[in-house]
Amino acid sequence: MALPLTLVSYTDSAFTNAHDLVSPDPVEDGRGTFSHVGVRMQGLESQRHLNFRVDDRKEEGTFFTRDRKIVNRVEIVVGKVGDATTPNRAIVTGLELDTAFFTRNNVSTIYKITFIDELTSACSVVVSGMKLKGDTSHHVDLDNVPVTRIIITMAEGGLTRFKLFGTAAPEQLPAKESLLVGATVFGNPDASYGLPSMVLRESREGRVMAGWETCRHSFRQRLGFALPQETSRAPTKIEIDTYMHCLNPFKAVTILTCNQPGASVDALEASVPAWKVVVKDAGGVEHTEIVADSNIEAYLGDLDDKDAEFRYTLDVANSSTWKVLLPTKSLTRDTLHEFSLIGAEKFTHLMLYGYPDGGIHRFGVY
Repeated sequence: MALPLTLVSYTDSAFTNAHDLVSPDPVEDGRGTFSHVGVRMQGLESQRHLNFRVDDRKEEGTFFTRDRKIVNRVEIVVGKVGDATTPNRAIVTGLELDTAFFTRNNVSTIYKITFIDELTSACSVVVSGMKLKGDTSHHVDLDNVPVTRIIITMAEGGLTRFKLFGTAAPEQLPAKESLLVGATVFGNPDASYGLPSMVLRESREGRVMAGWETCRHSFRQRLGFALPQETSRAPTKIEIDTYMHCLNPFKAVTILTCNQPGASVDALEASVPAWKVVVKDAGGVEHTEIVADSNIEAYLGDLDDKDAEFRYTLDVANSSTWKVLLPTKSLTRDTLHEFSLIGAEKFTHLMLYGYPDGGIHRFGVY
């Protein structure tokens, strides 16, 4: 039987909604109908010339080349994102790569398909250097290979569907336990285009860009979560999902926690870390200012209006209340970001900072 799959990340799908690649629905022929990016195709279709380069640095003239290190990398998990048991573990007997309706613009080569079994840490290459034909379904038989996660590297072009066939494995990964059950939002976060509480959903919602999305033109956004009581255990994993946020995710995030049972929202707001701002004056000399969080937007806005050169960072080291759970990490569009934690502690409150503005679809701590 065909196994349920979820697209976790991909390098590029400029012409299509990449999540159709793992859709269980029949492929529809969109040729003859058009959108703002051209013919309505399904699956994953990258931009043209993904690795083509114009090299005009040589004295003997301009040369054209291809950067072989640049490929379209796709990551898929078995199961549905948000399910407690995802990734599922499956025993796979075959896979299908379908280029339906991609006639002269299909992916020409699958460089490698790698199966990862997170239960045993086994990693196996099941396809290597496979050539694909246009408008064709390609099937590969496999000999009962266990898998939870799939990595595909491919050339530019279009791939309509990717399917796995097999059965659920007898032994599965341990179920995930959300530590944010019962959490409430605090901190008066900006909610110009989406509700902050929506990020606490466990699963992805349809094919829509829902979640928390802020206004533009800010320097930082933050969202607080208060738990009814101390977490039952220390967290070991964080998920930040920018699903369907293709043009507007936060560029980076930082996550802080504290353990303050019974603390009031006002007390927590007063205790958030200040900001360290390094400003370069007209003479090129840098000086550092410590700015309260309540004043940071106005302070940086004034510097920006004056075209001043500056950089800023959270001054967590001097906070007596808040500790870093996740140091600043960059985010990319339409991706499930997974971060493992070592040595974290139990907490009662959590603060998610997003830079400079933007949105996310889901947020989970496990």
